[in-house]
Amino acid sequence: MYTIWDFYIKGHLISVETKEIKWNRNKEKKELYIYKKILKLEIPKEIENEKEQILKDLKEAFGEAFGDPFYALNYNKDKNNNNNKFFETCIAYLEYNGELI
Repeated sequence: MYTIWDFYIKGHLISVETKEIKWNRNKEKKELYIYKKILKLEIPKEIENEKEQILKDLKEAFGEAFGDPFYALNYNKDKNNNNNKFFETCIAYLEYNGELI
């Protein structure tokens, strides 16, 4: 699945195009793992020197977003009994330029 996310950081619009590579769940630990690849990242020149921190912030934001019950519904469905149990932790893995961040 391809998605485009827009964030405002320090008053600047940042657009991120991602592709979901895979996801996994650990029901015993109540953890959800999301693996996404950043296909396109548009950072304005005014804050380009903060790219490393922006990437860290994006990773945290994805973890928070998919840990939210609204977004996590698709990942929490139990195929055996269709019982939704929300995960307590979502860990996001982002790949950018061939490296995990």
